Amino acid sequence: MKIVKLISTHRLDPEKGRDLIVSRLHTVLSAGSEADYNIQYDICGDGSMRPQIEELVKLYPDHISYYGYLPLSKIFKNSLDYDFVLMPSKFLETFGLSALDFAQFGIPTIGYKKGWVAPFILDSLDIQKFEGNTEQEQFDTALHTILSAESFPTSDQKYIKDKYGATQWVKKFDKLTEKN
Repeated sequence: MKIVKLISTHRLDPEKGRDLIVSRLHTVLSAGSEADYNIQYDICGDGSMRPQIEELVKLYPDHISYYGYLPLSKIFKNSLDYDFVLMPSKFLETFGLSALDFAQFGIPTIGYKKGWVAPFILDSLDIQKFEGNTEQEQFDTALHTILSAESFPTSDQKYIKDKYGATQWVKKFDKLTEKN
């Protein structure tokens, strides 16, 4: 069974899609050996869903770690260990800093390709492209399909790093903030 390392660094609120993550992870982790993958999920941030996150950590301490707020320097210390960033924001992201922050290390983001976060989410990781009648169903299908794949798209990770790496992300930021 492969180990999949995930991270989220945004606010712990439903509009950021944390409720989608909590529901899916509870379903997958309660299935135990039925899953095709072993999830290791690190959560950073604070917000209204902190009690639900803390409960999830109590239920699955071998799979989920909650760190509260951490400075980016501490988060980035282990950033190369992650396979994906989870950022299923339900509302239009006006900036998408989490996706941008991890893109410099070649870590792809699973999320909705809309708003200013769109340039940082690959088509293959766009939740909107997966089947489902509700946001929860789409997220569940997306996460299961992506994480069950035989291998992760390393060519996509190289593409992300080449396009948004440390030398490129400032250029991309400047382009996004240009006035027409």
